[in-house]
Amino acid sequence: MADPNFPPNLDIAPLALDSTHSEDQWLQHEAIQQYGIAGRIWHATELLMQYFTPGASFDPPCSALLTPSPKRIIELGSGQSVASLHLAKSLAPSDTLILTDLPNVMPLCEQSARKAALPVNISPQPLAWGSSSDHLDPHRPFTHVIMCDLIYFPELYPALLFTLLDLTRPESITDTPTFGPEIILAYKPRTLALEHSFFDAFGLYFSMNPIIGGDSLVRLYSCQRWKINEQWEMPAMDTVMNGAPGVERGRDFGYIDQLFASMEW
Repeated sequence: MADPNFPPNLDIAPLALDSTHSEDQWLQHEAIQQYGIAGRIWHATELLMQYFTPGASFDPPCSALLTPSPKRIIELGSGQSVASLHLAKSLAPSDTLILTDLPNVMPLCEQSARKAALPVNISPQPLAWGSSSDHLDPHRPFTHVIMCDLIYFPELYPALLFTLLDLTRPESITDTPTFGPEIILAYKPRTLALEHSFFDAFGLYFSMNPIIGGDSLVRLYSCQRWKINEQWEMPAMDTVMNGAPGVERGRDFGYIDQLFASMEW
């Protein structure tokens, strides 16, 4: 399979955040040349940085800042890791932040972690979506999963969903309506006709509750696995978008309903 970070006719420029200096933009330009899509800072980053700032006005507030330590936070498709490393500034020394991306992007994640120089356990780990995550077992159970602008290529939706189910796999069956780590999903809508298919499938396994706050076109959600029963079996990647038996879904609005409900008319 071709490197998804270098699709045909790739033409992207550095994204300037409010806190970005000209030197950082130049480094981002170099990272794009070397790592493609993974080297760019994406639009959801700025809202996530606001959300990950202590005292920020969001409803509900960021649980990664409020829940007791030790926390085990894993990010998918980390790349530059800007938002997650901003969160790490407020974490305790006993907390762990796992940065993941494709193996050939690990040097970028490692460089970002070194540059941050934070007194938190930061562990860059290779993780291709759809592949085994057994090497991450020493870090389980995770408390949070961070997704920053990952709903992009439809051909990667099954692999992404499979990996999310793998990272949130249950240790036992619970009686609560939802279980497992909180998924913090930040996403800028681009092509709803395509993205709708991911969220339809995502909603078969995960609850999805909007987080209100910030002035942005980016959407922010708190998500968690729906309750499962004895019939649950991990679906294969080629069928994961169709759902699986053994999931007890609660009451939830679909993604498109939530999107339109959050718009100002």
